[in-house]
Amino acid sequence: RAQSSGRVLQSVVDAYLSELSQVIVSEPRLDAVCIALHGATQSTESDDVCGDIVTAVRDLIGSEKLLAISIDLHANVTSRFFQAADFISAFQTYPHCDLFETGSRAAKMCVKALQGMKIHKARVEIPMILPASGYTSNQGDFGTIVLKAKAMVKQRSLEDYSICMMQPWLDVPVGGSCVLVYALDKKEASLCAAELAEDLVSVKDKMQPEVMSIEQVVEYVQKKKSAEPVIVSDFSDSPNAGATGDDISIVKYLIQNNCRIHTAAIVNDKPAVDHAFTVGVGNTGRFRLGGTLDASYGDFIEVEGKVRSLHDGVFTLAGPILKGVELNIGPSAVITCGKVDILVCYRMKATGDIQLYRHFGIEPSCYELVIVKANTSFRAAYSQISDSIVLCETNRAASANLKALPFKKLSRNFYPFSDLAYWNSKDYMEVY
Repeated sequence: RAQSSGRVLQSVVDAYLSELSQVIVSEPRLDAVCIALHGATQSTESDDVCGDIVTAVRDLIGSEKLLAISIDLHANVTSRFFQAADFISAFQTYPHCDLFETGSRAAKMCVKALQGMKIHKARVEIPMILPASGYTSNQGDFGTIVLKAKAMVKQRSLEDYSICMMQPWLDVPVGGSCVLVYALDKKEASLCAAELAEDLVSVKDKMQPEVMSIEQVVEYVQKKKSAEPVIVSDFSDSPNAGATGDDISIVKYLIQNNCRIHTAAIVNDKPAVDHAFTVGVGNTGRFRLGGTLDASYGDFIEVEGKVRSLHDGVFTLAGPILKGVELNIGPSAVITCGKVDILVCYRMKATGDIQLYRHFGIEPSCYELVIVKANTSFRAAYSQISDSIVLCETNRAASANLKALPFKKLSRNFYPFSDLAYWNSKDYMEVY
C-alpha cells in the first residue's frame, strides 16, 4: 500500500509483476483473475503502470480467461488498459466510501460472465482534468450525473458504470478522464456511455472550487458567530494528492499577524519532531517549522513552542473510509505556539480522517479553525462536526490552478488548456 507521491521505482513494479506472474502460472485451473489497483500509477520508466500490469496479466492468462479490475475514481484508464480487462469498476463515491463495494461490483460481473452471461463494454475518453477539490459525488453537477448513472443501473439498462476523473496532477502523454459502461446490450452500452460523457463535458466549467486566500479565511473565522469550528481545506498541500504536506503558510500568517484564533494544524516535519523529542514534554524550545520536503516552495517559520505531547504515530482510522485500519505516521509531537496547536509528524496519512488529530490529543470540535490537508475526502468525516467548510489555495503541488502547473507531457488539447470545442463522444468511443 502506498499513498500518492512521486514515481514508483520500476524495480518495485517488476517485483510485483514477477510475484503475481508466479501465482498465476502456478494455478492451471484458474478461471479468472481479479485485481485491486489504484489506476493512476507512474514508475520511473512508465506512465501507465496499471495498464502495464493488466496487459501483462492478459498475456499470461490468454483471451479465454476473465480479468476484472477495481480502481480509484481518479484512475487514468487508457485504451490499452480498457481493452486488456474484461471488467473495470471504479469508486462511485467522492469522498471514497465504497472501496469494498467497488471490488464487489467488478467481481460480480466476472462471476456473471463465468456463468455464461455476455456483457458488453463501452468507454468514452474525455481529454479533461478538473481540480479534485471542485466536485463531490454527494451534491452539485457531478452529484447529479452520478445519480443519473445510478438510475441507469437501477433500471437494469446497465450492469455497471464508472466515471473516472483522471488525477489532475498526473503528467502523462496518453490518457484522460473517461466514462466506462457495462451492459447486456451493446447499443445500450454505447448510448449510456455517450450520454454520461456528454453530460460531464457540459458542466466542466462549473466544477471548479470556490477558494479563499489566507486573509479571507481569517476574516471569515473572525466574523463567524456560530460555535462550530471552521474546517479549512489546505488542498494544494494534500499528501493524498501527491503534495508534500510541509506547507506552513496558514499557520505562519496566524502567528505573524497575532491572530487570536484557536487553531489545529498539521505538518510533515521530521526535524521538528526530532527536536521536540529532545526538548521533552512540558518544555519550551525554538522550532523551525515547515518547508523541509519541497525545496521549490520551502516556506517556513521560526517560533517558540511548548511540547505538549510525544507519540509513536500509530493510530486507528475512525472512518467512514477504511474504518478500523491501523496506520503509522511515524514519531510525532504536538507543539503549542500561542493559540495554535500543531501536530508535527514524519509522514501524515489519511488526512481526511478525524482520528489523525483526535488520537494525538487534538479534538477538532473544540477549535475555532481546523486545517485539513485534503481535497474532498475529509468531507465524509468533518461534515459531521461542522457545516462551515472553506477551501484555501496555498499554491502548492496539488493546486487547483491547473493552468499554472508545469505539465511537460500532458497534451494542450486537454481541458482546461482547451475548451474542447472539437470533442464529441462518437470520436472518443470504444465499444466491445
